[in-house]
Amino acid sequence: EYLIPEALFNKIAPGVRVRVYFGKGNRRTEGIVLNVHELSPEHSLHLKTIIEVIDETPVLSDKLIKLGLWLREQCFCTFFDIAHSMLPAGVWHKFETAYFYSNESEYEHAEAIVTGIEQGVDILKHIYSSVNPTKSKDLITLFGKNCVEKTIRALLKNKIISETEYAEQKISDKTERTVSVLLSEAETEGYITRKKCKIAVADALRFLRNVEVVSSRELSYFTGITSSQLNTLKKNGVVAFGNEVVYRRPKPSAFSKKQTIVLNAFQEDVFQEICNDMRKGATCALLHGVTGSGKTLIYFKLIEKVIADKKAAILLVPEISLTPQLLGKVYSYFGERTAVMHSALSAGERYDEWKRIKNGDVDVVVGTRSAIFSPLDNIGIIILDEEQEDTYKSSSTPRYHAVKAAKFRCVNENAL
Repeated sequence: EYLIPEALFNKIAPGVRVRVYFGKGNRRTEGIVLNVHELSPEHSLHLKTIIEVIDETPVLSDKLIKLGLWLREQCFCTFFDIAHSMLPAGVWHKFETAYFYSNESEYEHAEAIVTGIEQGVDILKHIYSSVNPTKSKDLITLFGKNCVEKTIRALLKNKIISETEYAEQKISDKTERTVSVLLSEAETEGYITRKKCKIAVADALRFLRNVEVVSSRELSYFTGITSSQLNTLKKNGVVAFGNEVVYRRPKPSAFSKKQTIVLNAFQEDVFQEICNDMRKGATCALLHGVTGSGKTLIYFKLIEKVIADKKAAILLVPEISLTPQLLGKVYSYFGERTAVMHSALSAGERYDEWKRIKNGDVDVVVGTRSAIFSPLDNIGIIILDEEQEDTYKSSSTPRYHAVKAAKFRCVNENAL
């Protein structure tokens, strides 16, 4: 339990991460808020206060917190073990130290303190000449670890400098430069005539008048304008540059265009029977059949029904090797609102797919067992292909079973 300072009242909610003092040494560490409640004044006297909030919005929903707390008891592990399985590496931060001078008038005194330390004066000058706090890792790169540690220790001891911490995201967002035109249509034509613009520049400006904002890469592709020509336009106040976050997308190498799902009479009977079960609320069905009997098409028909009901679906497979071929089929039926989650993705791809799912841009998630933690809202169905395979059981902490986690989520989501 920690106290919420008044300045953070509106920022604290279950699922956000915070920085807190932890243990007897008051080590700064990262925590996740699980619950917010009121305490009596007597109880709150003995509590530490939250330092800062890391997230603007919760990274874990109430339903995922509930699943995590249940798995903690089932798997005999900490909630943080579960959280690390639920969240991609790109969400986590690393905290670095930076230094700034406490009193500029103390420079001569400070110089005397570090004169006997190798490169101490140079390190001191570097800190004093920086407008912003100087990062510890930058000092170590420039002067070496031993020299920096000795100098910093002496300066901190004599209260010449102070230290602060800042957070760096382990995986940054991928951005793309965008271009927009600042002139009206008449002004644009006047500029083209007055400057006697080359064909590529004139085409680019007219293109921008139609689309308003476009990536510089696409603008170059369609009109042939070069980076130096764009920079000249910006310098002359004709265009403005911006940055747009783009997703790193794992897509199947080949897939056909959207198809219609057509079932034969036997598949239709099975589909209708499962639909009848779905109307009862949270329930479980076993689809049993030999290879090639058409189970996958029934999966897709059920997913199609769930999406029509404004709900989402998770489709799990036991092995990564099965994901690409299945992903191609899913794309052919459900298109761009499909996401994939498995351990073979790059850290950036996994982070971006997680963001797409969390932002509500996805109807279907395909993946291995860890995809069961996808931050989907309003799940209608969870399908485990080859459910009997032992790869659905995690062999490392947390040792959860995807089948049990799926059943728990379905009970809470009223899903199949």
